[in-house]
Amino acid sequence: MSGETTLDAAGEEAAGALAAARAFYGSETLRLPPLPRALAGRLVQIDEAEWGVAPEDDDGEPLDGIDLNDRAGFLDRALDPATPDDVAFGYAGHGSSSWFMCYQLIQPGLALFIRQGYGGPYRAPEPAQKVLNAAYHDALALVVYAAAAAGTGKLAQGQRLIVVLDDRAPSIWGLSDAPDGWQESSDPIGSGQAFLQG
Repeated sequence: MSGETTLDAAGEEAAGALAAARAFYGSETLRLPPLPRALAGRLVQIDEAEWGVAPEDDDGEPLDGIDLNDRAGFLDRALDPATPDDVAFGYAGHGSSSWFMCYQLIQPGLALFIRQGYGGPYRAPEPAQKVLNAAYHDALALVVYAAAAAGTGKLAQGQRLIVVLDDRAPSIWGLSDAPDGWQESSDPIGSGQAFLQG
């Protein structure tokens, strides 16, 4: 097999999970949310329409998955500088009208939470598709700006810009070392970009 590239089992699982996520989001006329390369290699399919990295404890033992709708849990993890890099995204909810496309990313310099009502018998998908596609586009730029800011000292070691775009509760942004300084914003991703570029 000289010259051939082979994937280990984890790499094959990640490639399969990424293909399934692309197929699902494509079928919904949605772009895939930002997926940092380092996390893409650890991606697993958690449920029929949910993906993420397999979380582990300090000893490398698997933990329960992340609840995509759990904003408070996300903020707790985002505020803890010891939280490892993580991404989770997909379609989550219950009942007939409480369904959301969700995205959570935690990495050095940035923690991002997006939750947008989507689907169900009482919602046409087109307005949400427009909002989500714009949010994922802007989120990709935010990921790039946050990486650059962490490298230039705009963000201190261990500090994260936390951005929450939420269709269910107020959208906010702020810094992990100033959790009482949350600022509400109708465009928290844009506010975060402006802060990082300022």
